[in-house]
Amino acid sequence: TYSRARLPIDDGTKKGGSYRLSYSKSFDEYDSQITFAGYRFSEENFMTMSEYLDARYHGLRNGKSREMYTITFNKQFRDLGVSTYLNYDHQTYWDKPTDERYSLALSRYFNLGSWKNLSASLSAYSNKSRGTNDDGMYLSLSLPWGSAGTLSYNMTLDREENAHRVGYYNRVDEHNNYQISAGAARSGATASGYYSHQGDMAQINANASYQAGRYSAVGIGAQGGLTMAAEGAVLHRVNTPGGTRLLLDTEGVAGVPVRGYGSTVLTNRYGKAVVADVNSYYRNKASIDLDELGDSAEAIKSVVQATLTEGAIGYRKFEVIAGEK
Repeated sequence: TYSRARLPIDDGTKKGGSYRLSYSKSFDEYDSQITFAGYRFSEENFMTMSEYLDARYHGLRNGKSREMYTITFNKQFRDLGVSTYLNYDHQTYWDKPTDERYSLALSRYFNLGSWKNLSASLSAYSNKSRGTNDDGMYLSLSLPWGSAGTLSYNMTLDREENAHRVGYYNRVDEHNNYQISAGAARSGATASGYYSHQGDMAQINANASYQAGRYSAVGIGAQGGLTMAAEGAVLHRVNTPGGTRLLLDTEGVAGVPVRGYGSTVLTNRYGKAVVADVNSYYRNKASIDLDELGDSAEAIKSVVQATLTEGAIGYRKFEVIAGEK
């Protein structure tokens, strides 16, 4: 890669090249992969676009990259249920000391007596940057609790902090989930929690957090949208404002549970609903959840498909009849 950057008059024009070699190989017979993600050598006056913008508009250029190489290795021990990951980064500069980073990660899924699908992960690192060292480790344990809950424990240990945290996550149903956690650290006790509700007209989130001697906070928010078309107007929850979505019509029958790829949405009093969890440029399927459909309605056609461009509003109609059987 070659760069030619014209900077303000006192610096003039900077010219330089950068050379890179990378290699990667998988060893299927050993269930492992090694990546030599580079050797990169950059001349002193070589500049990346981000370095040029910082120098041009902010007068900053700290750390002229010289040599950099990265080596990674990962391996699966499937009989033991263990995954390993090793990484080494080496970076030298023209104008400051060398940076080095070592990291190791181990993870395992296992069963313990009547407890099934437990997971444990351990990671450790050592950094040398600007002449100072930073070492640390992180331990995480989780186990299923109840029908849809997860109990977890995390520990963080480094030169500045020694923190422990216990948490519980539960998915009440496809519309509601919450998490609570509490912990202790050198800086004091901490606690936090959140609740999320996927409503028909909006997604509602509530959260609270506390750290002893520092702060406490409570927040609540709602995100939704309004889609208006010739076929009707619908308030609905959104993934991305202005994103691709599908207007569904159940021929005037209210309270019909419809879905895209996510949780169900009930049609409004006019038999309309919008699902926003659809993909652009792919064939999407929307359906009526027949298991949740009430006794006073029956679906003659319960599945529709649509392929939409990005930001498009699609329209599909189900065949539904309503009344008392």
